[in-house]
Amino acid sequence: MKPLLKQSGIPVKQINIRNPKAKIDTLLKAFDWLHNVKMSKEYERMEYVWNLVEPNTWDLYEKLNIEGLREQDMLEKAKKDLLKLWRTNRPKIFGTKSSKNQHENK
Repeated sequence: MKPLLKQSGIPVKQINIRNPKAKIDTLLKAFDWLHNVKMSKEYERMEYVWNLVEPNTWDLYEKLNIEGLREQDMLEKAKKDLLKLWRTNRPKIFGTKSSKNQHENK
């Protein structure tokens, strides 16, 4: 799951649990939320589109600056949709945008 989340533009620091000493109840809620993301139509679509071509083909498209292919357009849409879902009601244990901004202001 992590590679597709990263591919969709989600920072690694948000994917990894930020507080390993969190209460069990907090971890269970976070797991439930993550499970719902995994079972969502957005994640399913991302996985489907990503598997249309081999991973090294995606790399070649990028290295050779190939643009405008149908699968690339589909992947961009799937990335955007998954990123939007990720940002919706994400448990704080996965990090928040505001915590990043607070650190930048210090």
